[in-house]
Amino acid sequence: WSLIIALLDRRSLPSASLICQVAHQEVEPYLYARILWNNWRNRRVLALHRALQASEQRAQAVCKLAIRSVDGHVSAEAAHALIGILRITPNLKILRLNVFTQTIMENILQFEPLLDQLAAGCPFQLDIFRTDAPFEWRTVQFLAQQPDITKLDWSIARVGRPAPVFPPRALARLTRLRSAVGWRPFAGVQSLTHLCLDLPPQAQLDELLTVFADRLISLKLVQQQRAARPVLFEPAVAFRRGLPRTLRWLEVRELPSYQREEEEECPAWTDAFPFAQAGLALRVFVWQAAWMHHASPASCVEALRFADMLSAARVTTRFFVFFGDGEGDADAVTIWDLHKAACANSTHKFPDDCWQEPF
Repeated sequence: WSLIIALLDRRSLPSASLICQVAHQEVEPYLYARILWNNWRNRRVLALHRALQASEQRAQAVCKLAIRSVDGHVSAEAAHALIGILRITPNLKILRLNVFTQTIMENILQFEPLLDQLAAGCPFQLDIFRTDAPFEWRTVQFLAQQPDITKLDWSIARVGRPAPVFPPRALARLTRLRSAVGWRPFAGVQSLTHLCLDLPPQAQLDELLTVFADRLISLKLVQQQRAARPVLFEPAVAFRRGLPRTLRWLEVRELPSYQREEEEECPAWTDAFPFAQAGLALRVFVWQAAWMHHASPASCVEALRFADMLSAARVTTRFFVFFGDGEGDADAVTIWDLHKAACANSTHKFPDDCWQEPF
């Protein structure tokens, strides 16, 4: 039975569990291994808690638990049931808790005991943690007890006062970080190689590149809010002090400006100096500039002008990826092969920066 069950896809498992009692016992660990909910439902949380309490085998089978959002009323009983679930799942490896924002204040208050439980300690050791919990002493204390985390996604910038500090040697295995609270709280994490952050002001960008100069492999800067006074982003200026030599993937994404297309400031290219330094490992530069959102023949020409400048400088970077085409499609993606000075014919040549969504 175990060999047969292992070959079935997840959609067939519920039916297979109804064949007989032996099949049901074999299927149960697979059914409870991944629990992924797009929305919070009180009855669903309560039912799961009862099922796990009734069977230690079920509780030990849970490896992934994800709650992507909260829609509707959160009862105190269900919030307490979630705490109970975390107390009895020792083999949990991937946890996503997006329950602390994007909902009414009454629901957020129901999850205050959950933060207390996280700080008090849980029986599992996570590999991946994704949350919108406030960045405060309880969440930091929880992470300090999770030395095996390799991927962390913090999608909220609500920071407690005073701002918490990670203990020395915490998060010793963390390699991939998406953080809405910035990079400074994680500056002491020596294992970090992949960063995804809000596009910072120039002074903070200079500091970031200095702190992580010897270990960054992938850097993604994604603008989350429009600046009151937007400044034209120029790679030659932004990275004037040089790029980390270990960096292989660089991505910059700006929001569209408030200006109308005819008022959009045109780029004034200077040089390709940051990308032409000797010894760089950079393979891919992905750029979605503010002016690229107003897709037009002119914006496409400007992007190709920059690509030609990189090709002429004989940079080690292989691919330049930009957005927008001459037909007005702002989401169109062009992969430009800088070594051949031509559009890449096949996407299988486009390298992956190993930055995948955990679930």
